[in-house]
Amino acid sequence: MTDGSEREALMKPVPNQSPTPTTDITGWFQVLWSEELAVGEVKPMHYFDEELVAWRDNDGVVHIQNAFCQHLGAHLGHGGTVTEDNCIQCPFHGWRWDANGRNKLIPYQANRPNKVRRIETKHVREQNECIFMWNDALGRDPLFDIPDVFDGLFDDEATADQYYRAYPEGTMIRSEVSLHPQWVMENGVDFAHFQYVHKAGSLPELVGRDFRAYDSVFEVSMTFGEGKAPTALTPNGAIKGGTNSRSIGLGIGSALFWGADTMRTIVCVTPVDSTRSTLRSTVWLPKRDLADGPVVPEKLQKRMDMANLQVERDLQIWENQIYLDPPALAAMETAGYRELRQWSKRFYPLDHPEEAQKAAEQATAERETRVLGERETSVLIPT
Repeated sequence: MTDGSEREALMKPVPNQSPTPTTDITGWFQVLWSEELAVGEVKPMHYFDEELVAWRDNDGVVHIQNAFCQHLGAHLGHGGTVTEDNCIQCPFHGWRWDANGRNKLIPYQANRPNKVRRIETKHVREQNECIFMWNDALGRDPLFDIPDVFDGLFDDEATADQYYRAYPEGTMIRSEVSLHPQWVMENGVDFAHFQYVHKAGSLPELVGRDFRAYDSVFEVSMTFGEGKAPTALTPNGAIKGGTNSRSIGLGIGSALFWGADTMRTIVCVTPVDSTRSTLRSTVWLPKRDLADGPVVPEKLQKRMDMANLQVERDLQIWENQIYLDPPALAAMETAGYRELRQWSKRFYPLDHPEEAQKAAEQATAERETRVLGERETSVLIPT
């Protein structure tokens, strides 16, 4: 039995810089915007405490691999080139490696490539103007996909041509900041910060949340423009609206705004090493006129800038906070935070293997439910 002072000591939160080392997180993480990597271009990168090389082949396909040539260790991202046969060529001795990391050519040893050595190759997805890389401490293949930001991410119907392009006008990057991806995901249940960080006129309300196998969904209701002068978005005064947020793993946080307009955003935090990450914010603004071209008009640029300014305001908090476990929570916050932190453990398979297994079982059950639902709603056409 413990006395009062011992119980108090046991309840004190332990401050940490992060819930767990960031390099061990499972999921998809943004490493570039598509326009940053041209056909035939090679770029060095450093993520998850690993030297990497990204290159786009002559067919436009992006590849990401461990950066070092398996001949003598030259860095392929510094002087490497893309060849006509869609390989990356080492600048040191001209050895060529294909998209699967296999040696295809030793130029001074005709028809005798090295069939033993292989360069580690990452899983890559390119969509919505972004390039994502898969990371998993156990070396597993991707466990889930990334829904399209216009078709599948949210429960609405939209197409990319209804929106202005995001890059470069609607993008923001902050490199190598002290930031853990989970802090950004916790924004999804943090309804109260809108009033203080983003200057909402009144306290928003978390009206819905759902934790699935590898994604989570939150709905926050709020009033835009409350207590403020009319703007282009609120010409007739305050508008009731909110945000639908969806986290894809811990690396991709997305939001669909409703009420004032249907702006879409994704905020991605990608670990550089165990203490630093790179944050990217991407904003898609709906076209005021569908006849408009892809570039946002100058008069609407401020709307994109304001959206990224909100991320800057969040980042000022995130960069300087510590992780408290357990945190002190108001009654209205408790359920959302506890559920989210418990759900987040499944993305740390080294620290929480049992939670990772539960996620796999949940994903299987969700797939079976979807298949059953499709069968029940299918219509048989009589012959």
